[in-house]
Amino acid sequence: MIDSGRRIWPDNPFDALKVPPQSYTTDGTNADSDQEWTFVEGNPAHITHQRSDNTRWKWAYDAGINTGTDADTTGYLLGRESLSSE
Repeated sequence: MIDSGRRIWPDNPFDALKVPPQSYTTDGTNADSDQEWTFVEGNPAHITHQRSDNTRWKWAYDAGINTGTDADTTGYLLGRESLSSE
């Protein structure tokens, strides 16, 4: 629980993990191999994952604004969407 201040979301959500998934790659493109996880910068940025059955998924992610002022906004992670159409 936060006693004071604001929650901060990292620019890259994988940076918040003590140990990222073994199959996490930093190539900045959508996942395109089995079990691969990636973070793709953009507007919106998104996390992607390809499962062993070759289905591909993405989650929109935004770190918000973390400057320490009243103008700050909280980040978000949206629900899973299919990447199969991309």
